Amino acid sequence: MKTAAWDFVSAHAGIFGIKRICRTLEVSRSGYYRWIAGAEVRAARQADEDALVAEIRDIHAEHHGNYGMASLVVV
Repeated sequence: MKTAAWDFVSAHAGIFGIKRICRTLEVSRSGYYRWIAGAEVRAARQADEDALVAEIRDIHAEHHGNYGMASLVVV
């Protein structure tokens, strides 16, 4: 729920001001500023996660959708 509030504050801060929106939504300004400060870290974490998902999908595709012992080929 807080993320939606912070997104709303960011989207409308230029019109209404951060202080007024935070007071109306009953959220703390300090919480909003912490959320803004952590945006870069969250974006980096999401990029890492997206890269990992892509790697997992590539490996899964290389093994024709098999995983575990069933994906091993005995020669």
